[in-house]
Amino acid sequence: MGGDVCFTTSLKVRLPSSRNSVAKRTRVAWTCSISRRDFMAGSGALALTLLTPNKPAEARGLVLLPLRSPLENRYYFMRAGESKYDALGVIKTNPVEKLNVENGLTEKGHYQAVYAADKLEKNNIGPFGDREFWIWTGTDAKASETAEILMTRLNMRRENLVPEYSYLDCRGMGVYEGVETTKAVPIINSIDEKDHYLRMDLGEDGTPNESIHDVFLRMRQLISKTETMYQACDIVFVSPDSYTLSVLECALRNEELRHYGHYSYKPGELRAVVPTLVDPMLNYRKTSAA
Repeated sequence: MGGDVCFTTSLKVRLPSSRNSVAKRTRVAWTCSISRRDFMAGSGALALTLLTPNKPAEARGLVLLPLRSPLENRYYFMRAGESKYDALGVIKTNPVEKLNVENGLTEKGHYQAVYAADKLEKNNIGPFGDREFWIWTGTDAKASETAEILMTRLNMRRENLVPEYSYLDCRGMGVYEGVETTKAVPIINSIDEKDHYLRMDLGEDGTPNESIHDVFLRMRQLISKTETMYQACDIVFVSPDSYTLSVLECALRNEELRHYGHYSYKPGELRAVVPTLVDPMLNYRKTSAA
């Protein structure tokens, strides 16, 4: 056969009849001549296109710790201002107590929230900054009131204030619910240092009993959620207690969870969290050096 062979294709199309009775049905003939060389080249290109996989979209999901790449957003952790229970030195973590008036801010707690808002503004962090700004807050009375003060002082849009109904709850203290902080905290710390999977006993009133690892799991879910939803934003987490924030910060800084106490938060404390990235080649270098 010769190098160039001409293929002829004839296509006949029958068009639907017009509503106009005068119009006649029309047939259209289409003829195209293609050389054998062009036909083979076109077929090869089509096959290559069909067999080449599309580049997958960047996967986002659960944040894996320790981090090997930067987070999408910048984070600021804040413990809610002082509540009346905080001032009394009594542990109150039962979700039933969330909206209790005694769980609201004291006058000191109010000023702590105002101070935090002014600190954010001074550092150009907020709706007037160069990044979109969000506040995610627990729904405890003191956390909600703290977030409301931040929103008002920073002149934020209300839709940028997001209530979080479970991840930002207090750590459930089980049988230590209602116990004085000075008596309970040393015991709880000793439990956590032994094993971050250990839980205290469940409270008789139904107060949840959470281990440090339990807290870590839900806080990782939270930051995975915000990392999926936002890009290049400034995000403030307002939590009613220290445990939720210090455990997550400890994990983001690539520390063992039992060292979370190094990152504890006082009522009203606001902190920028700078994660520590792990060098993926570190283990390889250590092995090579050995």
